[in-house]
Parts: sequence; structure tokens; C-alpha cells
Amino acid sequence: MIRQAIPQLPSLDLERSRDFYERKLDFVLHRQYEDLIILKREDIEIHLWHCTDPAIPQNSRLYFRVSGDIEELYEHCERKGIVRLHLEDRPWGMKEFYVGDPDGNLLKFGQPSFGVL
Repeated sequence: MIRQAIPQLPSLDLERSRDFYERKLDFVLHRQYEDLIILKREDIEIHLWHCTDPAIPQNSRLYFRVSGDIEELYEHCERKGIVRLHLEDRPWGMKEFYVGDPDGNLLKFGQPSFGVL
């Protein structure tokens, strides 16, 4: 039985990435190794692995399904200056906004739009 998926994102500079995810998105360091950092926020865990090819993070994405108030999270990210695409209802029934990390990984945040199951 599959219980959980843990995304692994590439990082060109692990310390810079760690700083971004801790200071901008409120993740907490769980473990750190030479070429891997494990961060947590609530029940979410992400792994950042060291890579040297800038094209890899520029083509990587992660989708967060948000419960509660997505507007509050959006405003937090706006204040931190990390929003790439503003909050709006998308044609596929999701209210979404996008954030970029320092290496180019695209982080998408979304929740079902009002009235959409």
C-alpha cells in the first residue's frame, strides 16, 4: 500500500535553498546530509538534492494542494516577494498561484475553486 509521496527537488546550492524554504515558506530542517536536505512543514516533507545542471531545477515543478485559506498563504508569499503568477481561478477548477525558488523550481499552490468538487 502506498501511503505518501515525498517530492525531491534539485538544488544548485543547498544552503541557499534551505534558507529560502525556511525563511520564505516556513519549512523546518529535519535532517541534513552532504548532498541532501530534508525539510518539513506540518505533514509535508520535501527533499532537496544537490545538482550541478541549472536546466534541471528550471524544468522541475511541485504542486501543493492547499486546505483552509489559500488567500492567507498567497498574501504571505506576496509579502515575501516570491510570487511568480498571481492567485486566480483556473479553467480546470482550481484557485492557484505559483512561486519560484532561487534555482528555478516552480512551486504551484492550489485548492478547488468554490463550488467545484
